[in-house]
Amino acid sequence: MFRSNWQLSDCKICIDQGENCYEESLDEYLIYTYIKKGECKSGLSCGPTNINSSLNEYICKPILELGGICSKDIECNLGLVCSNNICSNSRFSAIGEPCSSSTDCEVENSFCSIEGVCTTKSTICTSDMDCKYGYYCSSSQYCTLQPKIGESCLFYGVDHCLNSTCQSYYSTSTGYYYGSCQYPILKTLGQPCLNNFECDYTNSLYCSSYSNVCEYFTKIIKPPINGNCSNITGILDGQDIIKGNSCGDFFDCSCNDGNCYQSDLLPIQISNVINPLVNCLHSYGCKLIVNNSYSINSCASRNCGPEMCKYLKVSYDIIDSPINEKEMTIKNPLYCGNTQFIDDYYSDSDEPYIDSSDPNSPKEPLLHHSIKKERGHSLGEKTIGQWASFIFIVNQIYGPGVLSIPKVFQQSGWILTTISLTFFLIMSCLASTLLCESLSMIPGNRFFDKHIEYSVAIKYFFGKKIYFIFQILNNLCIQAYNIASIAICAQSLDQFFLFAFKKTFALTLSPTFEFISTTNVDSLYNSNIICISLGYLIICAISIPTGFMNLNDNVKIVQSLSFLFLFLLIGEFLVQYFLNGIELDRVPAFGHSYYQLVSIFVFSWAYPMFIPSWVNEKKDRVSVNRAVWSAGIFSWFGYLFIGLLGACAYSSLGSDNILNLMGNIKYPLVTRIATYLFSLTVIAPGIPICFITVRYNLYVGYICGKKASYFFGVIAPWFFAFIFCNQKIFADLLTWSSLILNTIINFLVPFALYLKASSKIKSLSPDPHQSIINPYSKYLPEKYHRPLTWIILITVFIISIIQIVYDSYKSSKGFNPLD
Repeated sequence: MFRSNWQLSDCKICIDQGENCYEESLDEYLIYTYIKKGECKSGLSCGPTNINSSLNEYICKPILELGGICSKDIECNLGLVCSNNICSNSRFSAIGEPCSSSTDCEVENSFCSIEGVCTTKSTICTSDMDCKYGYYCSSSQYCTLQPKIGESCLFYGVDHCLNSTCQSYYSTSTGYYYGSCQYPILKTLGQPCLNNFECDYTNSLYCSSYSNVCEYFTKIIKPPINGNCSNITGILDGQDIIKGNSCGDFFDCSCNDGNCYQSDLLPIQISNVINPLVNCLHSYGCKLIVNNSYSINSCASRNCGPEMCKYLKVSYDIIDSPINEKEMTIKNPLYCGNTQFIDDYYSDSDEPYIDSSDPNSPKEPLLHHSIKKERGHSLGEKTIGQWASFIFIVNQIYGPGVLSIPKVFQQSGWILTTISLTFFLIMSCLASTLLCESLSMIPGNRFFDKHIEYSVAIKYFFGKKIYFIFQILNNLCIQAYNIASIAICAQSLDQFFLFAFKKTFALTLSPTFEFISTTNVDSLYNSNIICISLGYLIICAISIPTGFMNLNDNVKIVQSLSFLFLFLLIGEFLVQYFLNGIELDRVPAFGHSYYQLVSIFVFSWAYPMFIPSWVNEKKDRVSVNRAVWSAGIFSWFGYLFIGLLGACAYSSLGSDNILNLMGNIKYPLVTRIATYLFSLTVIAPGIPICFITVRYNLYVGYICGKKASYFFGVIAPWFFAFIFCNQKIFADLLTWSSLILNTIINFLVPFALYLKASSKIKSLSPDPHQSIINPYSKYLPEKYHRPLTWIILITVFIISIIQIVYDSYKSSKGFNPLD
């Protein structure tokens, strides 16, 4: 990655654009061959006129941009390499780093695995490039873990310590150096040295090229003699060592005008530029040397953007200083230049911009926060692994809707219920992966580094008017989903208090204002009483602190425990089902009512709205497809067992919440306790996820500031949620709002967003977008992706309309959906 010399080492012949850069010459064996006759001027490179050109046809030509015909990497601009004779954005990922196709991988014979990381085809390594970050290729040709600071090391020709050096001693008995990895000890004034990095650059020391000892740097540029400098052999003039007409250390002679310009990093620049960049690369697990580190998609560019910017600004201010600023040819997005860094890919204040209908209006940035600074504070860090991702998605699927599925099997029959269950499994997984694909199409967010939330993606692709409408609908959808969870959990806790203490307590607000104790929990939730129950207060006390957590921390602690209880409690329920007795004739093939056939699964699979928050904090190497589809299929089997076996185990499910039935006094104590635990440990942990998602959308979408997003996202909903817990008054409102809003937010908008995003990407750039998600099968040609998405969108819309019309008709006729 790091360049040791920016200017030409020999400027005797400087070649202009269009001139030949090779000439015929006799070699030592008196055979004619072609050698370079000089160097091309800055901004030019020596390359062929076409792919089949011989050396005598090589000319100095402008550095090539994306798609240019090339023969060597040096002909292509920063961030591009010559692949199959075309300058392309490829070979930027080292082994173990994220990729979307095998062309992203830098190592020859490596490939992009199904997990989306670059992998070698052989277990044998031939160099350190064959090993992922933190490993080196040992003499036995196996990738071996690099020792870290304080660990023992064995030095024999090559230092393998990670971000440190092996401070060693020599053993005459073994012929090896032994020691431990330590931070490098910089040499002081007057000590012998080989390069500038050995000297104490923090105190302006450098390694003199004349004395080969560490000396203090003083910025003295000797003026060229006769107005022109050259790089001839140095001579000794008294105590001053000069290079004849040449420049001093850190400076070199320019081909453009014969003047001296800086050509190497000064000591202070090593301290202020190189060290922060190296430390950043190590902190994110990025390899220091990658074939195409300057690519906008490399690990270094994505994670260490500001540090890369400083490094490139220093290096290219050096190389371009002789050139008039208007003539600069360096246009790579990573170029910092002499004025302003083009920040398309990882600055949080310049790009991407929101489209405006008024061409004369100033561009408005999509994001107003420095996302990198907020990670670990208001926003979570990218630490969610593959297994944790599976846990998170499964937990969001097993929301309050799972409790109603046994009733649907009895009402609608097992054939149509299973078909509906499978249909919404596929739709929810596709909606989630297409949603992630759309997020990755936003400039600079290919690997989800910008923490762009669902609503912010809507703002980017559809504009501000649609964004504000969506923000309202999205928050209403999440709150409706959340209130259902709160009501179930609060009621379950109140039932537990009744079970344990023979009564529960509440503050009634209507029709009277008073504190009450009651032995009838149902009266608190299914009468005309508006109250704040003890169960509600406890759920509030649990959910607010966990809602203040960032998602990655919540997944690591709360969701992991919730998944453990989910596994144990489902097992207990299945045992109870078999103890009751499984009678298959309790579930007909086709039922008598299809009132909840669609709506319950729209509600049960309503997790795509949480996916953007997760994908922003997953590790880069986590496969979106693998996480979403594995969690979905696992949950499908769980739904089938809970729903079908639950329906076969009970003759009549009078309630749409099977926990109310299983918590009855006639069932074993362990089962009754399990029903209470299910609400508290499986349903309740989903409540803070709703709060976190709302908070992220409000903050990243710039609706609220940091503190306000915590208040309105986590605390404010509790001031009114208790009102809607009254099922007698608000059951229909919540049911209809959940059906309509969940359909729009989770099963219509993701497909519409993908259609908009994919069409916009194609219109923005001639460089086709390389999918990192691959939501559709690799066997399905890309030309069918958009038509298939249209078909899915229209199908979901029609099915939802049919269900809404059917439910409206049944309700108007006075049918009870539970009968």
